[in-house]
Amino acid sequence: MSGDGEHEAYALSRSKDYVYVPSNGAYFNMLDQHAESTEGDVKLPYVVLGSPGSGKSALLANWVQRRKLTKHRDEFLFQHYVGSSPKSKTLFNLLSRLESQIRIQFNLRDMEVPTSENRLRWALKRFLSSAAKKMYPVRIVIVLDGVDKLTGETAAADTMHWMPSELPPGVRFILSTDEYDKYEPASAVPSDDSG
Repeated sequence: MSGDGEHEAYALSRSKDYVYVPSNGAYFNMLDQHAESTEGDVKLPYVVLGSPGSGKSALLANWVQRRKLTKHRDEFLFQHYVGSSPKSKTLFNLLSRLESQIRIQFNLRDMEVPTSENRLRWALKRFLSSAAKKMYPVRIVIVLDGVDKLTGETAAADTMHWMPSELPPGVRFILSTDEYDKYEPASAVPSDDSG
């Protein structure tokens, strides 16, 4: 099964077999509002935060399925579910899939998709900017589920270091991540018993 097919199948399984609380469409409306773009608008990534098993993947999968039916015809909608397969957990796989699909969708024939994780990280902003220049106003929605579980070749890959610090107008990121306790238990702090 191709990389794209794995993510489609995973999304379908989450949209049918898993439960999330729809909350009268409020969550879908928030995601729709973030995904919508007007000429020249820039938005920071939208983060869906919750405890493990709270239904973040199901929410995003159901929203993507609905979005496919209602999206603007020129909208590029990309989904990646970290954990849908062993290779989906690597930053290399995510960025390679994303940049390859952007290259095809926006006919960026003069741009080559890098073959190393480091070069893929640096190329992401260039791919997004080139796509934005190719179609104005551009409509790009990138849904990444489980970004906290991405692994990479370097320590920086396990953080959001790969995300461009500035996004072109019309480019939207929707991310999900697990919520963890902010503080370690008091017993984890070593005491000074030197007396």
